[in-house]
Amino acid sequence: MNIRKGELIMGRVTKHARKRIRERVVTNQSHISLLNTVSRKGKTKGMYEGKFHQYLTSKSINGKIAKVYKDNIYILTKNTRRLITTFKIPEKYLPVEQYEITKEKIALSNKVYSFSNQPVIVELKNNEVLNGYIINEKEKGIITTFILFEEDEMIKMDLVDIKNIILDRNIIDSPLKI
Repeated sequence: MNIRKGELIMGRVTKHARKRIRERVVTNQSHISLLNTVSRKGKTKGMYEGKFHQYLTSKSINGKIAKVYKDNIYILTKNTRRLITTFKIPEKYLPVEQYEITKEKIALSNKVYSFSNQPVIVELKNNEVLNGYIINEKEKGIITTFILFEEDEMIKMDLVDIKNIILDRNIIDSPLKI
């Protein structure tokens, strides 16, 4: 049975997961109520970057999903969204907010994705302005770096250095052909 995104999950907790909730999670909620909360409010690995993202990726192999809610990681099956287990976030990753991808970074990443091979104006945080073409494979997920082709030079760009990216409407040429 496949569960749609946002659908409430009733009674989909393994015996092992119930035991781990009692041992490891401080809550007054029932296991079903907790699972519904985790399902709605928990964050997936796509909301994080760096070493914590890599850690969550290692925990979500073989058809599993890792969700982070408060100070715990919840492991669910991908197809049925059945809770398998839960455990505390390792101390070395706390606070996890340091690994969260900001809304601004997501917006810039979406621009990089949609403006690939298009003429753009890139405004850096140091107020420098660059004109060129974004060279990027249309990969899914959060794009944190890309190549800007400016005249005859390729410049590796990192989203942390960028204030904004807009299409350069002054260039009438067709998209860049590489």
